Amino acid sequence: MRDPRPADDEPLDPALDAITFAILDGGPVDWTSATDPAIASVSGELRLVADLASVHRSIAGQEADRATVAPGFPWRVGPLTLTSSLGRGTFGEVFRAWDNELHRDVAIKVLFSTRAAADDAARMREEGRLLARVRHPNVVTVFGVQPIDGRTGLVMEFIHGRTLAALAAEAGPMSAHDVRQIGLDLCAALDAVHAAGVLHRDIKPQNVMRDENGRIVLMDFGAGRAADDAVAMAGTPLYLAPEVLNGAPASRASDIYSLGVLLFHLLTGGYPVRGASTAEIREAHREKERVRLRALRPDLPVSLAQAIDTATEPDPAARHAGAGAFRRACASTGRATMSRRAWLLGAAAVTIVGTLAWGAWPSAPLPAAGEPSAVASRVTLPPFASIGGPSSDGRYFAYTDASGHAWLWTTGTADRRKVVDGSTRAERVDFLRLSPDGSRLAYTAFKPDDTAQLRIADTRDRWPAGALDPSPDITLLSTRGAWAVPVDWSRDGSTLLAMLYRDDGQVEMLAMASNGSQSRHVATFAAPLPRRVSLSPDGRFVAYDAVTGAGPERDIFIAPVDRSGPPARVAGGTSSEEQPVWSFDGSALLVNSNRGGTFNLWRVPMRDGRAAGSPQRIASGTEDLTPFGTTADGDYYYALQTQRERLWTVPIDAAGVAAGPPVEVRGDATFTRRSPAWSPDGRTLAHFTIRGMNMYDLGGYLTMQTTDGARRHLTLPLLFFGGAAIRWAPDNHGLLIRGRRADGYFAYNRFDLQTGELTALVKAEPRGKEDALGMSPGWTSGGESIVWTTGDAITERVLASGRQRVLLQLPPGEQVTQQLPSPVDRRIAFSKIHGKDTVLAVREEDGTIRELLREPRAGSIFFVDWTADATQLVYALIDQNWNPHLWRIAAAGGTPVDMKIALEPGRIRVALRPDGRAVTYSTGSTAFELWMMRGIAR
Repeated sequence: MRDPRPADDEPLDPALDAITFAILDGGPVDWTSATDPAIASVSGELRLVADLASVHRSIAGQEADRATVAPGFPWRVGPLTLTSSLGRGTFGEVFRAWDNELHRDVAIKVLFSTRAAADDAARMREEGRLLARVRHPNVVTVFGVQPIDGRTGLVMEFIHGRTLAALAAEAGPMSAHDVRQIGLDLCAALDAVHAAGVLHRDIKPQNVMRDENGRIVLMDFGAGRAADDAVAMAGTPLYLAPEVLNGAPASRASDIYSLGVLLFHLLTGGYPVRGASTAEIREAHREKERVRLRALRPDLPVSLAQAIDTATEPDPAARHAGAGAFRRACASTGRATMSRRAWLLGAAAVTIVGTLAWGAWPSAPLPAAGEPSAVASRVTLPPFASIGGPSSDGRYFAYTDASGHAWLWTTGTADRRKVVDGSTRAERVDFLRLSPDGSRLAYTAFKPDDTAQLRIADTRDRWPAGALDPSPDITLLSTRGAWAVPVDWSRDGSTLLAMLYRDDGQVEMLAMASNGSQSRHVATFAAPLPRRVSLSPDGRFVAYDAVTGAGPERDIFIAPVDRSGPPARVAGGTSSEEQPVWSFDGSALLVNSNRGGTFNLWRVPMRDGRAAGSPQRIASGTEDLTPFGTTADGDYYYALQTQRERLWTVPIDAAGVAAGPPVEVRGDATFTRRSPAWSPDGRTLAHFTIRGMNMYDLGGYLTMQTTDGARRHLTLPLLFFGGAAIRWAPDNHGLLIRGRRADGYFAYNRFDLQTGELTALVKAEPRGKEDALGMSPGWTSGGESIVWTTGDAITERVLASGRQRVLLQLPPGEQVTQQLPSPVDRRIAFSKIHGKDTVLAVREEDGTIRELLREPRAGSIFFVDWTADATQLVYALIDQNWNPHLWRIAAAGGTPVDMKIALEPGRIRVALRPDGRAVTYSTGSTAFELWMMRGIAR
């Protein structure tokens, strides 16, 4: 018999690998995959081994009778109708079945033996209990245990898809992008498994499926055990950690090792440690015969290879500290693929309003403190643009996707149904709010004619899919020049609370009957607006937070819906009290407060709209928390910020080159800080500080930080402002800020630092069309005009007269990426895309264009700033891996100089101090996750 083992430098053939493990697992063998001549030559011997293994299992099963497990299809057993066999293993067979009561496909694993040994039946029940502990879309959902003709059957979610083993055998090694996404999902699944106190113990491609929608599902916990349950070795040798192979008990670290091997295998078709038998694998570990990932795939990103190599370290202590840490390492290895144009726009600003970034993960769950203790766990949803909170039983979530469709997501089964199809109506759907029972969805629809409608859809008409004649959505309000946003429901679903953003910049709070019969005015606000508005379950009171001074501190107020009295302050003083959420029964408010110096979550007893007892601290470290809602079980759902942007300053020497390492700018390090801008006198650094995840930047403020370390925070009467650059006025007393005003218009606004007055200098038309205003506005040298870019043009507006003119119109196919007027004269520096090239140029005062630099790659140059004397330009040069580095060049032309400062890809927010002796820039990205604290809101 030919030795099928590969040479020492040859990876194991994926098809041979799949056949081998199918034989070992007792599953069906795909003999058609044996097309390679080397495999075909031994296929006869392999078939003989498979037959012998089958005979051995039939003997080991004693009275197992595979032929009579299912006498014929369809086979009715209790509420289930078994329709087909999905495969056989050592202990039993898996069938597809139809649940006649719940009308859904299920899978059922049935033990072979009619007199199943007690330990086998116990093992099946234990597997069900293990899976029941885990509620995660990337982990197969178990529905229960079903006795079948004296056998034990485990009923679970049916996955329409294929195993990773089958996909890898068919397509060969996968791309770094695909494996990274699989790794992120499996790390999240394993994190949930471990959080439930369970070890999987047999992670391999055969136990992971990709469904037809691309969802990755970790399956087959037959080898799984509770984390504190010491049992004999289980799992597949090539995927087992060396310590487990040598007899040590399985652990979270050994599961991480197995997952690392799985990702290694998907990328290469091989394994970090190889052998044809368990003894050979042990020997390879002992001799440290380990292959590093980039030795087989040198094209991989270094950080991805390092993340997987760390997971497969022989020493458990050298591996990732947990599945969450492994996921963060994978998440940091790459960014979503985007077009060059999108990358260039993102380099100027990354808009995070209403968006959760699921590609980045926290260092730890929200810490708990006080009594009762808060137990936090993460909830996973598909990628979405906005979210509408949970139903009262926590079963459903509503969300919108990037295409403007609204979906209903079932957390237990990871199923989803489209509720509103925005594309069919040529409208954009946003601002969702799900009714407590999950049967109705309130949302805002923006139509092409600038009409906005507040509607309610019946989700039951879309559940299950295939309803032929759903009820029409109820339109509660239709406006032009204003728009309404749903914010909360009463517990019985009879009242919907909404915020109406009016043309005059005022925001009106309305209590509306959900059948559309009536509407009641409750209160009127002006920006800065409440971060959170919450309707009491009985519909009688509204709790909200409001800014009461010049700083960002907020107080909590209660307003009666019937306006029987004025709003009453519930909590306030020197601390900031914000983001109130009613408990499900209305007996308490949950409030985020920094009383005592740090943010904690407090429970305030309430009775008839008034505080009825002393606040109780229920969780600590909540500065990054943004609440979504509570459930009948007292579960508290919230967004948790897991990554944030930070500011750094690098000293510059007389030659214009970095003179030392970057130093972090002191400030609110726990919050996102972005868009640095130095004042003309060089004494003050302005930047945005963004807190939490809102529809708008309602938790954000403007931070002014002087060179002597003094700081002050100013609230901005804007709904959204964190996306674009800040530009100081030449007089040193005002700032040019691009943002969305309370009347709904995006505008370039002057914010007066002395009076706090906000004046719109240019408004985008029509309302809400932010694309009409570019991301790089600037002042002319005397402050008499502002200049901005929109795609292929640079435009100027004279403030005194309102006269507007185009200063530069590019030919078709060209695009300005960044511009800024000179601080001393009428010149304008800009970068543009010209075909496949990128150009850095200056528009002279007479209108002529001086080209300074051209790179033969679109998006490779991004203009940053002028020096104070306007003799030099600073720009970012982006290399082949999209990593930007700062350079400078004389405005009159000359040889570029490398400033020796590296930035992050997609993150070009840079400010040159006017004296030229320092550069401040931002790093990192802003990301959020959905979390839940169990039982604290009762």
